[in-house]
Amino acid sequence: MRQIVVAPQARRDFKSLLAHSRVRFGPEREQRYRALCVRAFVDLRDAPDRRGAKAIGDGRYLYPLRFSRNAMAGSDRVARPRHVIVYRFDDAQLQILALLHEAMDLPTRLR
Repeated sequence: MRQIVVAPQARRDFKSLLAHSRVRFGPEREQRYRALCVRAFVDLRDAPDRRGAKAIGDGRYLYPLRFSRNAMAGSDRVARPRHVIVYRFDDAQLQILALLHEAMDLPTRLR
């Protein structure tokens, strides 16, 4: 089974997006967003080339969180997740490189 490795930048992104979610929407929604991110990491570990994943070159992929939201129970589902996971993978590892808001200038952030 592929190991999930979260890069330091992705850890910072994760903490930041959860803090923003807590401040803006409250602790319950923060927990739902956290659970969605973890679900997406597991989904990608199990099938990194799954529906919704887009190769962006240099061995990296983008995966919008919205493609994992339906795996969550109805009461735990995030209505409109707005982040994408930047990752790469091989047979041994899924490397989470960053979590970015879809409204960001992604080409610039991905350089």
